[in-house]
Amino acid sequence: MNNNTDKSISRRDFLKNSIKTAAAGGGIAAVPGLIFSDALAAGSQASLFDQTLLRIARDIYPHDMLEDKYYTQPLVPLKETHLELLQQGVNALDRLAMSKKGAPFLAITEESEREALLRTIEETAFFSKMKFTLMLGIYNNPEVWPMFGYEGSSWEKGGYLHRGFNDLKWL
Repeated sequence: MNNNTDKSISRRDFLKNSIKTAAAGGGIAAVPGLIFSDALAAGSQASLFDQTLLRIARDIYPHDMLEDKYYTQPLVPLKETHLELLQQGVNALDRLAMSKKGAPFLAITEESEREALLRTIEETAFFSKMKFTLMLGIYNNPEVWPMFGYEGSSWEKGGYLHRGFNDLKWL
């Protein structure tokens, strides 16, 4: 129970109660990352903050063949552990975008303009945390390996020495 005297509700309580309500109303399978990506796919349900995080993620690692869920899955635990850093980073990026382009980051349609803005913040803790988390979350995900033509680890299959390289399309 929340002991705040100002009657505010914590983010955790809000999410917990929202999921309970949705599950009671229609029965959902709550899988981390899928709720986040479903909200983003619906557009209006996702916050501008979440939409901006997804846009940043797709601009850092642009792969058109990947669904949004592969970008949002690593962001779910990151939001739980580093929410303040992410909020400050998005706010700073939006201020930068407003000063340079006259619009928030999410409203900038030209990819090269968004990339230029991201390059100006690439030394920040926010950008580093996003980049590292996404790199591990996307490229260590066995579900995406076939999309890149990567067959996975080879040592379990005796290595590449006796298998050859002639079946590696990505090399």
